[in-house]
Amino acid sequence: MTKYAHYDATDGRILGFYDTSLHKVIPEPKIEIGDADWPGRFDKRVDVSGATPALYAYVPPPPSLDEQMASAVAEARQIAVDVRQQIAGAATVHRALAWAVKMPYAMVWAAHEAGGDPAGPFAQFAAVAEAGFQIEADVTGETAVAIRDRAIAKNRMFFQATQLVEGMERLAEDRIPAAADAAELSDIITQLRDLQAGAMSTLETLMEGGT
Repeated sequence: MTKYAHYDATDGRILGFYDTSLHKVIPEPKIEIGDADWPGRFDKRVDVSGATPALYAYVPPPPSLDEQMASAVAEARQIAVDVRQQIAGAATVHRALAWAVKMPYAMVWAAHEAGGDPAGPFAQFAAVAEAGFQIEADVTGETAVAIRDRAIAKNRMFFQATQLVEGMERLAEDRIPAAADAAELSDIITQLRDLQAGAMSTLETLMEGGT
């Protein structure tokens, strides 16, 4: 039995592999190959420049800067998608909504408390907030202040994680196309990956504890 590689006569790309013990028809052009190149050595090509075709190890040319940029933008967008999915997984819609609802009440109460004036302009709203947080505290056994402060912290981290992703996307879309060379592009990608690590760390903290 004899093995062959069918190739493109123009550029020498391998198009398929054939064995006379398996295939009755073997398309032209073809070149006989040894067992070491069977099956599926698509990392090789056929040199069609000379009178006698010959297999050689094919090393693809490096991608152009434009191709690298396009790939980097795609990677950055995928990173953003991954982090957004992690953010979405860090809290259910209902929990995220609870953080959003709690936040203004928590901030008003905290601001009123920091003002030191019991009759200050936020006194009425602070009283409503304190009463609301106390309802949860009565269930969990915590203090209303502890729940309030955690709600502020959780909402802040959720906001920061979201904004970090927005910043990563803008950095990618603005800076990657402006990279002057591959070295600058590599620096930008490294920066994006560092930001991704920071975002994931923030999310890990965000996912700890409850609401």
